Amino acid sequence: MKQAINFRLSKHSITVLSLLAESLELSKTAVMEKALQQYFERESAVRHSPLMEFAGILSDNDANDMLETIYHNRINSDRKVDL
Repeated sequence: MKQAINFRLSKHSITVLSLLAESLELSKTAVMEKALQQYFERESAVRHSPLMEFAGILSDNDANDMLETIYHNRINSDRKVDL
């Protein structure tokens, strides 16, 4: 059973919600439910990424240096491909 709730949206958000509901031929409730579900799934995937355990352990400069090294090594490396 669905429960009624109240929340405030900006005029822009209300317009977007209305346009989406109309173009998708769904109720505004259905659009909100789908949006919340997709947001939750995307955020859950990011949080459960194995790489996330390393988030925040490097300073911005160290992380940028590491990414630059990876990028340059990828470009400058010789690869042998057996076809």
